[in-house]
Amino acid sequence: MPDSRDIIRQFFHAWGTTEQDLFTAMRTYLTPNAIWENVGLSLTTGPEEAIQFLGKYLAGARLATFAAEILHLSGDGDVVFVERVDRAVKLDGTLRTGHGVRVVGVFELRDGKITAWRDYFDTAPHTH
Repeated sequence: MPDSRDIIRQFFHAWGTTEQDLFTAMRTYLTPNAIWENVGLSLTTGPEEAIQFLGKYLAGARLATFAAEILHLSGDGDVVFVERVDRAVKLDGTLRTGHGVRVVGVFELRDGKITAWRDYFDTAPHTH
């Protein structure tokens, strides 16, 4: 079995180029009761609730998915820390211009699946 760091790399790669790629990644890598918290904004439980949240966001922003550029990744056992830049992928498959969102994510895994995922980023642009 790949180690936890490899699983997280695979998870980000699986976000792909379409909304369905992203939703499939959520269903594949999150446990049925996985917690995903965008600290200060939202909290979901399980892949279907995460997909519902993402679907609303993507539709409102007219986006297909996100591309995660991993800057740093470190792990100890079943805990992985990732500094990344998330870039919006438009419906035509091109990246939205701009700098993206700098994020630090903390992942907890069990048996090769994500049980908890906390993202920390500047929420100010998302709360107005």
